[in-house]
Amino acid sequence: MLVESFTNAGCMPCAQQNPAFDSLIETNIDRLAVIKYHTRWPLATDPMYLSNAADIDARTEFYNVATVPTAILDGNRFFSAPSGINQNIINQLLNIPPHFEIQIESGVHPVDNKITVRVEGKALSSLGGDLRLFVALVERETRFDAPPGTNGETHFHHVLKEFLTDATGLNLGDVGIDSYFNYTFDSQSTDNQGIENLSAIAWIQNYNTHEVYQACKHNLVSASVNESMKNGIQVYPNPTDGIVNIMTGGRKVTLYNMLGQCVFESKGEDFVSLDLKPFGSGIYAIKTQGQTHRIVVK
Repeated sequence: MLVESFTNAGCMPCAQQNPAFDSLIETNIDRLAVIKYHTRWPLATDPMYLSNAADIDARTEFYNVATVPTAILDGNRFFSAPSGINQNIINQLLNIPPHFEIQIESGVHPVDNKITVRVEGKALSSLGGDLRLFVALVERETRFDAPPGTNGETHFHHVLKEFLTDATGLNLGDVGIDSYFNYTFDSQSTDNQGIENLSAIAWIQNYNTHEVYQACKHNLVSASVNESMKNGIQVYPNPTDGIVNIMTGGRKVTLYNMLGQCVFESKGEDFVSLDLKPFGSGIYAIKTQGQTHRIVVK
């Protein structure tokens, strides 16, 4: 379930309601994808607002949020103060059958330290309307030595860092049952020293009705450990116009064309960048340690 919260470091009711709200979130954290937006009011100098004002303003206007604190569950299933949320409401909403399956994974580029997030999913229903995929990075904990605002809070949770789509999402169009999507996104920031404190969140939402059909999250790990690569590889962009980047995690990978012919074999390096244009458009297969990953070359 997607939990969105609008708050501000100058909001006294936020400081009063956040402890119980955050405790309820933590109790259910394995089943929730959480993102908090710090609005431009009542305190316009809230540093978490200033760090990404455009995206926060866009999301605030999308929901027409007029007061803080405001909590929104799955887009349109709850829209009120966080104090109105309890365990029964969470249980009821989590029992609603999903319309999508989504998986999300991430890695850190070994050269420029940028974060790459790959999201893939499958529709469990046929759906029309303005369906959009959103992907964002959040900081699970943000701490200050002294209150950054006027409400006394120094410890904040699940604060928006940036959208990897933009704040209006990626249009998926109409989807049919069992239709599949696969997208890769790069962070625009290379200031990722606290990467182990970040989570990637993805969700599919009807842009007109605001209903969220499914959400998922993935906690990132440090670039030095790069745990996310231990169970697989990262391939991006996919589909591609020719250039494909492969984060191998040190695995040896082999690339085959549609005829089963080997067109490339790595030597165990952590990162490979290939130009597949000379081999032509089509579907290629990367194989490593019993796993197969498909690449589509336009």
